[in-house]
Amino acid sequence: MDSTKPPSDEFQNERITLKVTQSPGCVVEFKALASPLLCREAYQEAIKEVRRSASLPGFRKGKVPEEMIKRRFSSAIDSAWKDCTAQVAFRECMRLTLTTPWNSNVRPSWQVFDLSLEGTEVTFRFEREPQVPSVNLGEIEIPQIEVAEVTPEMVDKRIEDYLKFLGRFEPSEEERPLVESDFIRLDLETVEGGATNKIFTNQLAELKTPSVPAWLIRLLIGKSVGETVEGMSEPEPDATDEQKSTFEPRLCRVTIRSLVRWVPPEDKVLLAGMGVESHEMLRVRTEEQLRKEEGGRAQEKRGEGLWKWLLERYSFDLPASLVSMERQRRIRQIVSVLQKEHTPEEILKGEANIEQEALNGALAYLQRFFLAKGICQQTGNLLSKEEVEKAAYQLAAVDKREREGRGESEPLPTFEDYRASAIYQLMVRKVEDLLLKAPPKGEPEQK
Repeated sequence: MDSTKPPSDEFQNERITLKVTQSPGCVVEFKALASPLLCREAYQEAIKEVRRSASLPGFRKGKVPEEMIKRRFSSAIDSAWKDCTAQVAFRECMRLTLTTPWNSNVRPSWQVFDLSLEGTEVTFRFEREPQVPSVNLGEIEIPQIEVAEVTPEMVDKRIEDYLKFLGRFEPSEEERPLVESDFIRLDLETVEGGATNKIFTNQLAELKTPSVPAWLIRLLIGKSVGETVEGMSEPEPDATDEQKSTFEPRLCRVTIRSLVRWVPPEDKVLLAGMGVESHEMLRVRTEEQLRKEEGGRAQEKRGEGLWKWLLERYSFDLPASLVSMERQRRIRQIVSVLQKEHTPEEILKGEANIEQEALNGALAYLQRFFLAKGICQQTGNLLSKEEVEKAAYQLAAVDKREREGRGESEPLPTFEDYRASAIYQLMVRKVEDLLLKAPPKGEPEQK
């Protein structure tokens, strides 16, 4: 047997004999032989269809006798008969195979051969819905994730962040070379072939890692306000081998606009801003918040482990057109982000990486979506229209606010886009809430 040929199945009843071939991308091909019974039924449907719109002198529209319709409108009947044969045959194929087209708004491509009342061959090609396997919920294994310990140093760092947020920055009158940990405002742009691409303007930065890349700190230490310097970007010292291998150095031009100093907030401003009455309570509240965040990170990792386990064990095919559509959407998103920091030539150089990243993202998103949908249906955790609409409106409001905060002027997505995102997020959350309640199995995962 030729293992390269797609799998096929055969079905038969008194109306049709059918051979079904499945191909990658959820593509289904029907090769059907319509029986004389079906062909005569389609022929009568065609006559009725032509008769409804036919008119002749002496007869009202739709009242022309059938025999006269056959004589005077034979070509119209043949055309309608072909369409009717395809429609009736396709409905019969659907009923016989219990196959559902992926997109009901897209008609399958079809072809009718040797139309005859004695039997006719009809072929169809379309994309079916993904066949998502039923999940054995009892066998799911989720790795244990240890919650990271909250250290005094972490509390100190978070309180330092609070101080910076609640304090203020003002111009410094000092005239001296820059040193590590200085706060400055700077402009940065990339330079390639004489052309420049502005990355940011008047950006506040602290000359300390990880806030600023190590190579940029080295470039600026010892320089003074008003100077413009150039240097090649470099990967961070702690970057992975993969990150270093894919890093593309760029010539960067940096202008030091000003030296600024940070003025810490008064104690009462700090405590009031954090909603506490003392520094002791501030540390307690901060530690509680950090513990909550670390617990959330551990739960998020358990969720990632859950989906990794599910998708490794329950694979299924996806409609090719849907994958293509989602891939194109992700390419547009990636390019939109890259355009803010890279030239068109730079983006074009990375076209292959962009397309692969978009494809990987599309496959992961769609597989998780359909698997979550299947588990929700399997467990009866269905979404209500009200919760979907509420979540979609919330997503739209947050997205609009964030875009306005970033000063973006691009058109907002449609409400249907937000609705689709809401359905995805709600289903994934329902599955995680249901399955992550179970005690974890397996060895603890290394932090």
